[in-house]
Amino acid sequence: MGECLSKGRNQLDIRKLKQEEKREAVKLGSFAFQHEPTEEQTGEIMQRMVPDNIWVAVDDGQILSKVVILPTRLWVYGTSLPAGGVSGVATWPEGRRSGNVRQLLKESLRDMKARGHVLSLLAPFAVRYYRKFGWELYCDQTTAILKKDAFPTPQKGGSGKFRRVQDEHWHVFKNIYDDYATRYTGMIDRDEGWWKNILLNPRFKHKRRIVYQDEAGLDRGYIFYTVKNDVMNVSEFVAVDQEAGSALWQLIANHDSMVEEMRVIMPNDLHWRFFMDNPEAKEERSIHFMGRIVDMEGFLARFPFELEEGEQLSVSATDAFAEWNDGLYQVEKKNGQNVVHKNPSSPGLVLETDIKGLIPFLFRYVDGETLHERGIIKGSKAAVTLWEKAIPSGKPFLYDAF
Repeated sequence: MGECLSKGRNQLDIRKLKQEEKREAVKLGSFAFQHEPTEEQTGEIMQRMVPDNIWVAVDDGQILSKVVILPTRLWVYGTSLPAGGVSGVATWPEGRRSGNVRQLLKESLRDMKARGHVLSLLAPFAVRYYRKFGWELYCDQTTAILKKDAFPTPQKGGSGKFRRVQDEHWHVFKNIYDDYATRYTGMIDRDEGWWKNILLNPRFKHKRRIVYQDEAGLDRGYIFYTVKNDVMNVSEFVAVDQEAGSALWQLIANHDSMVEEMRVIMPNDLHWRFFMDNPEAKEERSIHFMGRIVDMEGFLARFPFELEEGEQLSVSATDAFAEWNDGLYQVEKKNGQNVVHKNPSSPGLVLETDIKGLIPFLFRYVDGETLHERGIIKGSKAAVTLWEKAIPSGKPFLYDAF
C-alpha cells in the first residue's frame, strides 16, 4: 500500500503509487504523451513499473498527476555519482495549473535525498518551468544531417571487422560504453538493468546493433541505428579510438545506395565536418537535458575537485525549493578527500549563486567568466578563478533520453 505523506491544498493526497493503480497510471501517461499502447504493451509497461519510484497526486481516489523517479548514477569527470532521473511527468487536463506537479517534485526531491542521490536530471518539456524548481541546462544534443552529396565516401575495409551482437550479450556494449562514457560529464553510468530494460527493451528490436572489433579481437566501438523511409537514424555512435570511429563512419557510408539522408547523434565537441569530403553538411543542435543538485553537502563531498592538500573552496548557495541546501559551504582537501564544512567561521573567497547556477558551471556547459558577467554566479573574479581551476577539464554530453 502507498503511504499518504501529505495533503495539500484542495485536499490532494501526495503519495506513492499503489500496486492496484498501475493501469490507471499507464492511462495517464498514454494520454499525456499521446501514445496508445496495445494491451500487450500495457502489460509490459505495468510489469516494469516500480510503485515505490512513482509519486502521484490523488483527488477523491483518482490520480490527477504523476512523477516517476529513475534511480541511476551519473558520470561526472570519471566519478560515478548517485542520481535520480525525473521522468513521466503527467497531469490530466482537469488537474493542470493547480500546483500538483510542484508538490510531486518537492516530495520526489526529498525522496531522492533520502535514497542518497546527490544529483537529479530530466528532459524538459519547458526549460522555464523546471528552472523555477532548481533544474538547469547542462548539455545539448548535436545531430549531423547528411544529404546524398555529403555522404562519407565508402572505403575498402580495414584490418578489423564488424559483428552483430545478440541482446543477451549486453555486456559487450556495456564494456565499450563504459570506456567511452567516462570521458564526458553527465553520461548515465548504465547498469545491467538500464541496458536490459531500457536500451535493449523489445520495443527497440527494430534497431540494428553492430560492434566493431579490431585486428587484435578487441571490441572498440558500436553503432545503434535504424533505416526507414530512406533515412538512416544513428541513435548511438560510440568509438573508443580513432580506428573504431573511422570504421563506424565507413559502415555508415556503406548505406549510400539505400538512403537519401543520414542523421547521426554525436557529442558536441567533435569537429566531424572538418574531416568530411564535403564539410557543408548541416548540424542540428538543440537543448537536451537539465540537472539539479539534490544534496549540496553530499555532492560537494563527492565531486572530483582538483585541489591540493589543504586547499579550500567556498560557496554560498540559496535554494528556495529544497531548503536543506541553503547555506554557506567550504570544501577542503584533507588526506586526499573532500571535507565539507557548513557555515564555516573563516570561509575566505566566496562564490555566490542560487542552486541552479552551479550545474552549468561545474559541468562546463557555460564557462565561469560568462556566468559571472551575466550575474548567474557572483563574488570576486578571484573566487571565480579559484573555482574554475578546481573543476576538471571535460565536456558535458548524454546519449540517453527518458
